[in-house]
Amino acid sequence: LALQKGVECSTASLPETLAILGNEELLERALENLLTNAIRYARTSVFVEARAENGRVSISVSDDGPGISEADMPRLFERCYKGSGGNFGLGLAIARSAARAMGGDIAAANRPQGGAVFTITLEAAPSP
Repeated sequence: LALQKGVECSTASLPETLAILGNEELLERALENLLTNAIRYARTSVFVEARAENGRVSISVSDDGPGISEADMPRLFERCYKGSGGNFGLGLAIARSAARAMGGDIAAANRPQGGAVFTITLEAAPSP
């Protein structure tokens, strides 16, 4: 999808010790939905980063698109709610359900420089 649209996807370098408690399939489903949405709305780029703090790991997916309208913001994660340019209204609801099933959550915001950022926060795995 990114190649078809001419969108560059990049990631921040990740520390080797970064690990979460969760379900691989649920995390994959949630991230796939976030990435697909970010690519759909991006003008030129999507950026993914993960960081650990206070026993939690946050994974953020951001784009340089138009951002989220204030009217859409309160209903973004509702099943079957389609914002401007949305397809089926299921992707973000699925991502939130997956994050919550793993004991985490998801949040959305507009970036100050433009575009949107979605962040999944999950419990970090204990250090060995």
